[in-house]
Amino acid sequence: MSRFNSIRETAAARFDEARREVRALGERVKNEQDDAQDVTGKYVDLESNLRNYHAEEAQYLEIMRRSGSIKDTLAVAERLADVRGRIERTQGQLNLLAHQTQMAVLEVTLCTEAVAQPVDVRWHPKAEIKAAFWDAADDLSVYANFMIAVLFRLPVFLLWVITVLVSALCGWRLLRWVWKRLLSAPAPAG
Repeated sequence: MSRFNSIRETAAARFDEARREVRALGERVKNEQDDAQDVTGKYVDLESNLRNYHAEEAQYLEIMRRSGSIKDTLAVAERLADVRGRIERTQGQLNLLAHQTQMAVLEVTLCTEAVAQPVDVRWHPKAEIKAAFWDAADDLSVYANFMIAVLFRLPVFLLWVITVLVSALCGWRLLRWVWKRLLSAPAPAG
């Protein structure tokens, strides 16, 4: 038990030292949380069980030395194997607990504070002139493309206008002719 306590105290001291060093890295700690489990009771129980299993093993070994028949020897050997298995499992659990007390997880999330950068106000007339020139050239190319499209589509547009005007003129004449026929028709005598 003293070995377990010394391991636990050493691990706790090293963990606290590591935590202090990490805290010193930042200006402030936003969140800190411990999740520790005390396994001392479990460790003591396992040590007690281990002592009892060793005592049981010693008794079976003594019985085996005194047994005379093969049947008795086989029965005691079976019990001895069972106790040996329990001893090994218990020893493994003790080793695991001792190892767990030596380990700890320290999770750190670091964030930086946003620092406002001063705005760099500079006027670059050469760059402005160059940008304006390229914008003007781009606008001129858009205008030229539009004018080319208008010139090449103008005959089609004029054809549509002429078609609409001729249709309207024909419709107007037809309407006037129908109107004259209906109004100039002689009234029935009577």
